[in-house]
Amino acid sequence: MGFKKIKNFKTLQLDDGYEIKDLSFDQSGTYLAVGGTDIRVYVCKQWQELKVFNDHTAMATGVRFGRNAQFIASTSMDRTLKLYSV
Repeated sequence: MGFKKIKNFKTLQLDDGYEIKDLSFDQSGTYLAVGGTDIRVYVCKQWQELKVFNDHTAMATGVRFGRNAQFIASTSMDRTLKLYSV
């Protein structure tokens, strides 16, 4: 697994009370996935929210991008694994 140096990393402000359990950048550093109350995907360059997924019935505990950021896998306290198309 390689590492990518992040330059000009800016602060991303989420809603008050949003509890982050996990976050993950895609392999290119273009997208950031945040797991917590829901799953959120951001475009890093503008910190623009791209998608929100609310399919879990409990707190999301893990998020990971698939190959070439084509999908996101998430796990949850509801004991499910979900796959989302990006």
